[in-house]
Amino acid sequence: MLFKVEIWNENKDCMQTVELEFVLCGWGIGGTGSIWDNKDASPDGKLLFDMLRSNFYTYLPEQAPDVLLSIWESINSDLIDYEEAAVRLTQLFNWINDCHISRPRWDD
Repeated sequence: MLFKVEIWNENKDCMQTVELEFVLCGWGIGGTGSIWDNKDASPDGKLLFDMLRSNFYTYLPEQAPDVLLSIWESINSDLIDYEEAAVRLTQLFNWINDCHISRPRWDD
C-alpha cells in the first residue's frame, strides 16, 4: 500500500510529496526512483525517520515513531482501513511539518 504525505524539504525550503509504503516488514519510501530499501524497513518507522532526517529535515518530535507504530498496528490488525490510515498519516506528517517549521532556529 502506498500513502502520499507532504514533507517539508528543508534543503529546498518547500513542501514535497512523498509516498510512504506499507510492506510486510515495515514502512519505507515508495514510488518511482525510490531511495529506500524495504528490506530495512521497520514497523515503528525508526529507519524511515532516520532516512527522512538525513534527506529532508533534521528535527522530528520524539513521539513521531510511537504514533507511526500505532498506525502500523491498527492497519496490521485490520482495525482501520486504507482511507483511515491515510487520514492518520496525513495528520501525523502535518504535525511533524508544523513542529519542524515552527521550531526555534539559531539563525532566526
